[in-house]
Amino acid sequence: MRRILRLIILLVSLHNLAGAQTTIPYSRFGIGILQDPQPAWMKGWGSQSAAFHNTLNLNYMNPASYGYINFTVFEAGLFASSLKVKTGSDSVASFTDGGLSTLSLGFPVIRNKLGVSIGINPFSRVDYNIIQNNDSALGLGSSANNFTGDGGLYKFHVGAGYKWKDLSFGINAAYLFGKLDYSTVLSFPD
Repeated sequence: MRRILRLIILLVSLHNLAGAQTTIPYSRFGIGILQDPQPAWMKGWGSQSAAFHNTLNLNYMNPASYGYINFTVFEAGLFASSLKVKTGSDSVASFTDGGLSTLSLGFPVIRNKLGVSIGINPFSRVDYNIIQNNDSALGLGSSANNFTGDGGLYKFHVGAGYKWKDLSFGINAAYLFGKLDYSTVLSFPD
């Protein structure tokens, strides 16, 4: 158990140090680009998470499924995405993004009856650097707006599920943390 917790801490640290984010222009709005909370194996089920459970995978979208855990389960996932933006003048810009999508650990407290899960997932990501050149004003010269943003929010969750005969129920508790930095600078290069 200690080795797994050390591995989780190491993977989160490496992800933060690597700075896997690249420029995502639409992350300028709100709290950034929201990340899909579901694990990759569930996307193959058409993201139908409400009723799905098995003994080998964690379904943190349905905490009642934790009661079916028979073995200690560790899941880690990565994601990658690509975005192409085309303007009216037919110029194309490409943007890529990637990083850690999930780290989760589930284990049975009472085998096939009571299970617990802990994990961390990215919640939103912000990373952009946009320069907007302004029209020259008489007597002021040229100016530019520089909009920058960086950071992300993460969701730490703890949950438990209990199975009694053909009925199971569960609960998740989550804590959002992270840092989002936004900056707007008006510059006069002349």
